[in-house]
Amino acid sequence: MKLTSELFDRLLFSFQPKQNSCRNISFLGTCLKTLTRSFAFILYALIIGLLAGCGGLLSSGGQVSPKVTIEWPQLTRAVSAPTYAGSAHISLQSAAESKTFDWFVDRPDGSAAQAITYNGPSPAKGGPGQLHVEFYTGAGGTGDLIASAAASIIIGPDGTLLNSAGGSLGTVSYDSKLNYLAIHVYEVQIGLPKLVVVSGAGPNGLIAISQDLVSLEITENPQYATLNGKAITGTAEGTSQLTATFESISGTASFYVTPRPADFQHYPNFVPNRLAW
Repeated sequence: MKLTSELFDRLLFSFQPKQNSCRNISFLGTCLKTLTRSFAFILYALIIGLLAGCGGLLSSGGQVSPKVTIEWPQLTRAVSAPTYAGSAHISLQSAAESKTFDWFVDRPDGSAAQAITYNGPSPAKGGPGQLHVEFYTGAGGTGDLIASAAASIIIGPDGTLLNSAGGSLGTVSYDSKLNYLAIHVYEVQIGLPKLVVVSGAGPNGLIAISQDLVSLEITENPQYATLNGKAITGTAEGTSQLTATFESISGTASFYVTPRPADFQHYPNFVPNRLAW
């Protein structure tokens, strides 16, 4: 229904005072209702036209650059992400085109916590998908695989990743590849400091980790040894136990303190001299 000039003239005419004011008021109400329905229809048509012209705000057919944000934690122990990760391998699979997008990113310089948003290598169709991230000790995906994270996602209209329900992705927790810590402590002797080295134990063997992020503690029989940083020194003969903690992973190792070998003075061999009297 359209607002014609005739209807508009009749609407204006109805505002003029007449003797039969009740009929004019009734006619005015009918015109206003007609005008309201016409305006609502025009507004609805405009919205549909905009959505169609833009491809739809919720359409999954558009090409967008997927955006993955990685929160690199501060290099301290009190974090919930792999502090020892040097790089990440991002794998994003788009269900709309049955294609996987892969790219590597390195941890930014510095030890402070940083949240970096990385754009995908090429545009992807919006819609449902799967996100998988692997963390490595070295740059460019080199070194040991130490953690991984995965989530079902939706690629939003601007490339932002949403959760499977279309809400904020939030924080995706990671699964550590470290099973336990291996403590390397060798021949602790009384009075001689020895450096303790700790490694992470993964499914494929030992993984080198930053020793600065490892905490050590003598948890049994501390009377047999003292700890100064990462160096342990025996104080008396006996068996003690050392516990190492790295983030939420720990390991223990028993060691035996042995007496320090006695130092013997060695004298040179003298050839007997003949004495002439």
